Parts: sequence; structure tokens; C-alpha cells
Amino acid sequence: MDISIGASRRTWLPLVAVVMLATVGVAAYALTRREGSSNHQSGPQPSDSPVILEQAPWRIQTLATGITSKLTKLEKARLRKQRGPLIGLVKELHSALFLEPSIRKRVVRRLFSASAAGPFLSIRPGITSEAETVRTLRRRGRIGIQAAGARRAAGTVTVVARIESAGEAARIGYRSDLFLEKKRGRWKVVAFETDQRPLPERKGKKASRDRNGKGRKNNDKKGDSK
Repeated sequence: MDISIGASRRTWLPLVAVVMLATVGVAAYALTRREGSSNHQSGPQPSDSPVILEQAPWRIQTLATGITSKLTKLEKARLRKQRGPLIGLVKELHSALFLEPSIRKRVVRRLFSASAAGPFLSIRPGITSEAETVRTLRRRGRIGIQAAGARRAAGTVTVVARIESAGEAARIGYRSDLFLEKKRGRWKVVAFETDQRPLPERKGKKASRDRNGKGRKNNDKKGDSK
């Protein structure tokens, strides 16, 4: 039974993303410490969603990029103001991909530009509706916000998950480079490069931790699991 996509790589990089790539990685400073979240899922789940087990905490870092001169207090405040919406977008998107596949299309169409949503959905990233249980083992993100104007951003998101269905189990590794623009007050993904593939199963104690969720420390005290 197919419970996740196989090896898949898809790129959707219009000219605007190429321009954004040239600025990300230039002199940067951290806007704040890494954003963490608890690893417990709360609230009712749709009936056609997989059983949600204890999840890995999110670790998301935001940076200002493309800095050519010292930032003013106003510029710093404007950049920090974008942290919440961008982190929220990353969490919402990947919750839909890995925890609530039944709403994946709706979420992607709302968070992506019209030209990027179709290509992203065509590769069906994340898990399929056949998955019965899912446990994310790693959720990381790093988002660079363009200093000039704070209206463009680029981020890398990685997720490792273990899914089970009908007695079968699989570990998958996922990575997406997302390129975003803010238009009419809302952030949208306008381009992406995504890679997802099966990972070998762990053995011994590490495999037991993957299955049972034991042995991972969670020191985060705020945020939600999504």
C-alpha cells in the first residue's frame, strides 16, 4: 500500500525566485532566538486524517538577509513583524502535508500563488490519505527575510516522519526550499524546490524511539504542535 510518495524532486523557479536566491545568504543577523513549539497535538481531528501521535517540536529560525548597511530601528521592527506570519505559514502548510492530508489542496491553494500551487500539488508531497498513523521525528525551518522592504523571503524546511498503514511502516525525508512574496498584506509561496524520498528504517534503540516517541526531550513551553 502506498502511504507516501517515492523519490520525487520538483522545481518551480520563476525569475523572481532566482533574484531572491541572490540575496539569501548575504550578510544576515538573527531576528530572534529559534522558535520552538510543544510536541503535542490538540483539538479534534478530521475523521479521514491519520491518528496523530506525539510529534517532534518545531525549530524555526528567522534571519534578515541582503543587508548592505546598518539597519534602523524601524527596519528591524518591520522585519520582526514578519516573523509570526511566516512561521505560521510554514507550520500550517506542513501540518496539512503531514498531519491532515484531507485539507492539503485547500491549504496549498490559499498559501501559494496560483502559478505555484498546481505544480506543488502535482507531486503530492507529505503523506497520503492511506496512512493510519504518523509521527514526525524532526521538523526544522530557516527563513531569510529580505532586509530591503521586508516583502520577500526564502526558507528551507526539513521534515522526517514515520508513517504506518495496514502493518506496513516507512520513514520519509522531506525538504523544501520555499520562496515567498508579500502581496496585499499576505505572504504567498511563489516558487519552490521540493525533494521527498524514503529513508532506511533505524535499528535498535533508535528504532524504538521512532515508534514509541520516547527519549526525546522537549523543553519548549509555547506554541502549538502544528
